[in-house]
Amino acid sequence: MPDCTNYDIQRLPTLLVPILLWQLLFASQVSSWWHSTYNMSETPMQPVEIYDQPFHEGEIAIQEQAGTAHSAASLGRGMISSHLGPGEVTYLQGLQMIVISSWSRDTESEQHPLWTSMLFGDAGFIRTLSTADASLVTITASIHSADPLRQSLVPNAAVGLLAIDLMTRHRLRINTKLVDVTGLGPDQVMTLQLRVLESLGNCPKHIQRRQIVSKRSDPKHVRAAVSAELTPRQMTLLQSMDTIFVGTFHPTRGADASHRGGFAGFLRSPSPTTVWWADYDGNGMFNTLGNIQVTQQLSLVAPDWSLGHTLHVSGLAEVEWLASDQPRVDRANRLVRMTITHVVEVPFMIPFTYEVAEDWQSPFNPPLSGVVSTAPKEELTVTLLKKCSVAKDVATFAFQVPDGPIAGLTRRLLCHIPGEYVTFDLHIDGQPVTRTWTISSFPACLSSAPKTNKVFSITVKREVHGLASTWLHDTLQERQTLTVTGVGGGHTISTFMAWPTTSLAQVFAPDSSILTVQPDDIVDMLRNQAYPVMTLVSAGIGLTPMMASLRSLRQLQVLASKHALEIQLPEVTFAHSTRTTDMPFANELGELLEVSVLSRVVLHITQPATEKAVYDLRGRFAEQSRSSVTINTIRFDTTAYRTLLPESMVVSVFLCGPATFMSHAQDAMVKTLGLSAGFLHEEAFFF
Repeated sequence: MPDCTNYDIQRLPTLLVPILLWQLLFASQVSSWWHSTYNMSETPMQPVEIYDQPFHEGEIAIQEQAGTAHSAASLGRGMISSHLGPGEVTYLQGLQMIVISSWSRDTESEQHPLWTSMLFGDAGFIRTLSTADASLVTITASIHSADPLRQSLVPNAAVGLLAIDLMTRHRLRINTKLVDVTGLGPDQVMTLQLRVLESLGNCPKHIQRRQIVSKRSDPKHVRAAVSAELTPRQMTLLQSMDTIFVGTFHPTRGADASHRGGFAGFLRSPSPTTVWWADYDGNGMFNTLGNIQVTQQLSLVAPDWSLGHTLHVSGLAEVEWLASDQPRVDRANRLVRMTITHVVEVPFMIPFTYEVAEDWQSPFNPPLSGVVSTAPKEELTVTLLKKCSVAKDVATFAFQVPDGPIAGLTRRLLCHIPGEYVTFDLHIDGQPVTRTWTISSFPACLSSAPKTNKVFSITVKREVHGLASTWLHDTLQERQTLTVTGVGGGHTISTFMAWPTTSLAQVFAPDSSILTVQPDDIVDMLRNQAYPVMTLVSAGIGLTPMMASLRSLRQLQVLASKHALEIQLPEVTFAHSTRTTDMPFANELGELLEVSVLSRVVLHITQPATEKAVYDLRGRFAEQSRSSVTINTIRFDTTAYRTLLPESMVVSVFLCGPATFMSHAQDAMVKTLGLSAGFLHEEAFFF
């Protein structure tokens, strides 16, 4: 395999060596269907605030059936937390919508239906006691008089929250217990106090991007339509949905709220009391299906974004596994079938008007079986130019973007925001597989030779149970083509906080060629740096988006020199946790130190390393830059984090890596050292 250091997209000390981001680990395999039932009427909810293991019996049963038990166990230990981190607190404070699912018993021990709904407000309507104490979440919002959720909002009720930003596709699931509620009377503002039991970040798959454009008027005297089954109009409405939110329940773990999405039509309603959908692959932990396995309870809310109405449905559900000789439905081998018992339609409940973004449909949406799509998925065929090894089980893949009109997906790919990821549709052993990795090369539109450099790269680590990563390493050959279906995400970890996409779009000329970035563009991009002092902290595959930003900074430096511009780059410290001394990018980091893109590099090696191995790693940095490199053979701790932050604590910190690493880093920097949570920007790997 060729040496990557000899393969330059252009003359720049930037190698094509990005590392894997958001590796999808899961491929469903069908075996016999294990099914158990649970009598809810005999077992009241008993909230548990500390759990011995991350998954309950229903989740484990579904994981074993789907073949994801091993990977789920590994993910669950790091991803599921009993508290909110500082970055999650900041995220909640910026939301204007939250999904809520609740279940409770009344004083006569009669079981209420499980309901799912949506609450809205201005930014700040969701808050915690403080950044340091995020054990209690407070929501202050108006609740519609006809909202069926109201009947379940009583102290000690199980409440599941889904904090979702449709525009950025970020989502966070929080399972809670309702401590106190006030303001449920007519024309009152409701306040909920909720104790956090579990929090879990989720991947951005199947989320259709929408943004708020204005507030609606507030109609009065609105009456809900209540029934035990769907009307023909409601059946048609459900089958036109591309987004729903679902709620489920477990007797000891409480309520859970989640998202389901796809192309319009992914929901099927063959009768007034039935709705079903194909269950698409996600993170393989099966929180929703695991709850259904135990209690069978399911609720959903379907938002009509155009009119502002909401359709609430509650009932019982089961998971249906397709046999190995049965055709897949929407590329899935399992279905969720719901028998409806309660329906409530609430007019004018959504107080905002929404519109879809330019690239609003998720690139993960599978084609619908038996449905001719009226909105074909945007696709781009790219060619593998080079594949080379950069470390043990880590290889770089550089792809050529074809010539042709530079618009839509092509433009977004060539002018991507540093930190964004690219989505591929692969075919492995005859099966369609969708996977996403970060783009770690700088945007091609910043190239010094843009007409010949319509290239982007990823670097993928071979995962032990990774279907796609193994295929890339062992099977994919140079000159072979792959299909790209999307570019997005990663904005929170980009050091360019407001990437000037409108300005950079002008880099592309009408004849589809690429022009050179102009001096004003360079100045604009540097203005969008978060702060003049930045610290990048990563672990494992979290290195990838950091390299994308560093390479972009270096390229702006090159372009500024070409135009004889005097510019001031930020002062950047780069810190990384690596298991071994076999670390990608060490040579390149040394070059970035030499040209003053980086001020210093701090490495922490977490597994035992010999003196010679550490010496050899230091030797990969140029001699003149070694004084700015610190190599430690211990894990990060609070003392280590303190050395990364200036005395003033005025610094923009970018954090990326496995969930456990990020949680410890957040606690150390925000809770212990006093860094403002607003200065911490983070990205985690949730699928």
